[in-house]
Amino acid sequence: MSKALKIIGTVALVGLAVLYLGVQAVSIFATGYKTEVAVSYVMADSVTAQSVIIRQESVLTPQNQGYYGYAVTDGSKVSGGQLLASVYGSAEDSAVVTRTEQVRSELATMTQFQNTETSFGDPESLSNQILNTAASAQGAFHQNTFTGAATYKNQLITQISRRQAATGKVVDLSGQIAALQAELDALQAQAPSQVAYEYAQSSGYFSSVVDGFEGKLTPETVQQLTADEVKKIINGEETPDEHGNFGRLVADFDWYLACVLPSDNTWVSEGKTLYMDFLGVTSESIPGQVLRVVPSGDEMLVIISCDMITKDLVNLRIQNVQISQKLQKGIRVPEEALRVQDNKKGVYVKKGGKAVFREINILLQENGYLLVEEVVSDPNALKVYDEVIIKGKDIYDGKLLS
Repeated sequence: MSKALKIIGTVALVGLAVLYLGVQAVSIFATGYKTEVAVSYVMADSVTAQSVIIRQESVLTPQNQGYYGYAVTDGSKVSGGQLLASVYGSAEDSAVVTRTEQVRSELATMTQFQNTETSFGDPESLSNQILNTAASAQGAFHQNTFTGAATYKNQLITQISRRQAATGKVVDLSGQIAALQAELDALQAQAPSQVAYEYAQSSGYFSSVVDGFEGKLTPETVQQLTADEVKKIINGEETPDEHGNFGRLVADFDWYLACVLPSDNTWVSEGKTLYMDFLGVTSESIPGQVLRVVPSGDEMLVIISCDMITKDLVNLRIQNVQISQKLQKGIRVPEEALRVQDNKKGVYVKKGGKAVFREINILLQENGYLLVEEVVSDPNALKVYDEVIIKGKDIYDGKLLS
């Protein structure tokens, strides 16, 4: 990715961060209380380690040199002959095209909202949508993930505008629309005249990241890997091959994870299904089967095979991972939300503009969170996606929340 594109991505993500902080400020200071969404969660025996990802992949050799504007996102399934990127002669040309697409998308979002007569929905539900989108944008900001920035920004613009309309506020986006149209006209006048194109040489999953291990770490090497070799790769003692910067194709969705764990993790055994959480990359637990366990002194080499690939995983090579076995599933809430009412343990949730007490059965307690039993059959029990009140003064059952 060119320096100019990174700058554009950073600017977009900074804008998202400002929007996110604004949402949080409204949530905390305007209401006098703070909430966190209850989520489905699994607590389990686990171990965290550095890992190496192994795939069947090939480096793409571009036919043209320059600045690439990718037509597909990382993790996309592509076929032979499919357009992968446009190639521009300068960073400035590439930046103009990227910004043009961002402005065009934002302009379309605002224009559609302004010209559509619709029922805007329940303000509380819209507030939940805003908080969820803002949280996703915050995750992208911390991970330096640029590709989704414009999408999150457009979602927030629409959701915040709909909530304002739902509460009776007049939403006039004509000023922003005029400014964006003027910017789009100026950008189109600067559009580059010379553009080359790059096409996929075969089918596979596209990644714009190349690290030089594509030919060294293959499925064929999985059976020969040793604990010492994995540690050398993780510690940067293994020299990668020379490589370009255009991208690579992952041949299929099967891949492997190699790591070195302390040998006292006896619950890790060959043939067992375990779950991988790539910390700071994705919130989804990825299942995999233990293929090899090779003792090495007081450590052991562990190879896990997996057949699930996503846009969040396709770029990984050396990555922190939490490996666990499932024990108990429930609803996770912060410890600070716990309250006692009439000698019953529970939490307050925001429901219909009021604070409502929900009695809970605590299954586990870990790292500042509670794992609570999920009772699907009881309509008055705590539910996934309930807004749990974690801070606030004089909160009681039935209190009206401003």
